[in-house]
Amino acid sequence: MSEEINETINREEVKSFHNYFHFSKSLDPNIETVSLKEDKYKTNIYFKAPRKLCYSFEFEINKEKRIWTYRNVKIQEENKILLKKLYLLEIFFTVPMRFDIRTIKIQNFPINSKDMMRYLDDYNKSYQKRVKPQKEKFSKDDLSLLSGVYQITVVSNNHYIPQGYLREFKCEDKANYVYNFKLDEATLDETSGDIPVKIEKILTSSHFYSLGMELILKNIEDEFYIIRDKIKSSNNIKLSYKEKISTVRYLFAQYVRTPLERNRFINLAKSMLESVYLTKDKIKIEFNEIYVRKMIEDDMFQFLYPTKDNQNLELLNFYLKNEWKLIKAEHMDFFTSDNPIILYNNSYDSMVNQDIINSLKTPNSRIFGTRRPHGLMEPGIQFYFPITPKLCILIYNRQSGQHLLNPVEINEQILIQCYQNIISSNNRITNFLKRKLDQKKKERAKFVELHLYVQVKEY
Repeated sequence: MSEEINETINREEVKSFHNYFHFSKSLDPNIETVSLKEDKYKTNIYFKAPRKLCYSFEFEINKEKRIWTYRNVKIQEENKILLKKLYLLEIFFTVPMRFDIRTIKIQNFPINSKDMMRYLDDYNKSYQKRVKPQKEKFSKDDLSLLSGVYQITVVSNNHYIPQGYLREFKCEDKANYVYNFKLDEATLDETSGDIPVKIEKILTSSHFYSLGMELILKNIEDEFYIIRDKIKSSNNIKLSYKEKISTVRYLFAQYVRTPLERNRFINLAKSMLESVYLTKDKIKIEFNEIYVRKMIEDDMFQFLYPTKDNQNLELLNFYLKNEWKLIKAEHMDFFTSDNPIILYNNSYDSMVNQDIINSLKTPNSRIFGTRRPHGLMEPGIQFYFPITPKLCILIYNRQSGQHLLNPVEINEQILIQCYQNIISSNNRITNFLKRKLDQKKKERAKFVELHLYVQVKEY
């Protein structure tokens, strides 16, 4: 496909994301935040044309109680437009959700009870009724909110592999259950996989995403599931340009949302920081969980919704222009894992020094079981994703002498590149897993060394 995402398409994609969060398209603010003291800040919001102070407010964070309080709200310019007031409320509610906040308090806000109720109703349409007023007090003339307390309902466990995806691998005789085979490094836990387990109970992590990112991912998932059903019914992968954009976005989202990718990100960040700050005193770099999550989610947003000046736009176009193929299971069904996106590359570039490749510690720079680094845009890269036990999407960069994996080889790579769990619709794969783990010891050992064990401090 020669067509690329142009400025118009890109702007439409960004606009759809902003609409999803109710941000006003008519406003283009500059926001400045000044620290007043630890965990207390003042924010000024300007508008570009002309640059004029529009709002200011203070906010304070109680990390232990998960409370975010706004006070001293001032609207600097005369403003009778409800839209602009709601824009400020949008900031008040959306930003704290990035930080695991459970309660939001607002003191003195110029809005009446009717408009506030209307705003919360609209807001909850996107946030799945997660915001609930606990206590509100309005002025006698009902022109301002004197104080408001709002409770945020947060799902304690997030699925890093979506339930909607896992249900395609449900047991042949039991809905909403799968067989889960667990790996301890490169060894199969023989007690696992005997009986099916509930999908809702597996592949979750406590507060793995912020509420905002959870809802972004749900929106991406819902779009892809419609496309997946079309692929299943037609038994081919003839998709429109828009459908390909949605599919690639889902694949990228799945690629970056796993514990494995979080480990990769932390490894890379630590390596970069240590190279800058490492001294004779050997400074130790540590991250807390909330900081890691915020960094990753900022990166994820840029990755999934690249703007015109973002290099990830080139990455998205790279996959849209590559070859697309639907691989069908033959004698053996596909299984999947807690790292369902498989990268593979058997191309060899003699200009790449293998000693240098072997010395690299960042997983995106080193391939397992082959002789080539496998970054997302490497020549010859192959991107596999089983969508059902019978079908697997392949997007690949065509190169001469290239070997494409057959279904059995795809399952081998799923086993090598999984995090700790293999998911199957049946438990007849036990012997296959044992045999292949024995045959692929070296590849799995390399994978474990670079990916499995990264520690972060809990927030």
